[in-house]
Amino acid sequence: MVTTADSLQFQDLSQADKVLDQRGTPFWEAMRNGKQLENHKIYTQAIDSMGKRRAPNQGVPERQDVKAFEGGNSTSLNARAKRFWREPAVSTEQEEFNNSASQTLKDYQAQVRQKIIEERRDIDFTILSDVESAEDDGVRGYLLRGAGRWINDGTKGNNTSTAFEPDGTTRTIAFEDQPTAIPTNLRTPSSQIFDGDIADFSEETLTDMMEARHRISGASQNFTFWVAYGLKRHIGSFGRYVPNKTGYTAIERTNRADIDKRRVMLQGIDVFEGDFGTFTVELEPWMPTTQRGYGMDMSEVQKRVRYLLRHKPQEDKGGGKRGIIDSILSAWFGDPRKHFKVCPNTEEDAIVDLEA
Repeated sequence: MVTTADSLQFQDLSQADKVLDQRGTPFWEAMRNGKQLENHKIYTQAIDSMGKRRAPNQGVPERQDVKAFEGGNSTSLNARAKRFWREPAVSTEQEEFNNSASQTLKDYQAQVRQKIIEERRDIDFTILSDVESAEDDGVRGYLLRGAGRWINDGTKGNNTSTAFEPDGTTRTIAFEDQPTAIPTNLRTPSSQIFDGDIADFSEETLTDMMEARHRISGASQNFTFWVAYGLKRHIGSFGRYVPNKTGYTAIERTNRADIDKRRVMLQGIDVFEGDFGTFTVELEPWMPTTQRGYGMDMSEVQKRVRYLLRHKPQEDKGGGKRGIIDSILSAWFGDPRKHFKVCPNTEEDAIVDLEA
């Protein structure tokens, strides 16, 4: 094998890349494409709301003229983008001694392919995080708002945001980036956020959250419930156990083989059909914590991309081939009131290692 300062090249190695880690980016793949991003600083979209009901005991007196007129009920919602980089590089020695007889997993083209995959994971992880949007401070750059901050009522569950430092440590920052602060009337209602003990989170809890959402929307939706590993295991117990009801006697039995129409298992994906909508439970590997969950109306969620995973070769100053995998994009979650969130007070730290 050929040895360099930071790599080994084996002479007898299969052409096929053998990688244990096959985790994808399901949330990013499920997001629909929005229009091209026009401004990375701040972009705006109006959210319409319906007016309140008129009192049923007040009509219009005969011969009365109109005394006042109504305006619209639109509220502006602002967001930012983020720039993502990955930096593929190989040494001159790696390129020179790499050939079909001594294939390496780390030639430049293989590095580019790998860094594209890694940047897609960075994007997925960031979009689902608790990071608050921020202006460019000259060190961290401009930041987009993660789902954990977008789906937030301002008073319960993740109301301080954890942003990640380049060395992997964390810092707590202010709740809101003022230019993009979500207006009070558009924040996710507290009834659609669960921040109790995970042991108390049940199918009934989910039904309550979906009912609360239905009360303000008036529509039954097909949701996607994106969950981390720990929450997925907990949800897996739904339907196996039900609480006893004191003072009641069962008068009907159902064979275990009968299909439960409220819960169907399809290759690891739970499908729940409830009184206020239907949702599928999908495992997402890049959640910020082990017990996090987001109930999303995916028709509201959009990719806002300027450009994505663009490879930009850099000057070789003698050390070897260099390049950048470059993206500028944002995630638009639409009306925050259309989603719900599970962020138990028992949730653990991030389930992925942060690069130093």
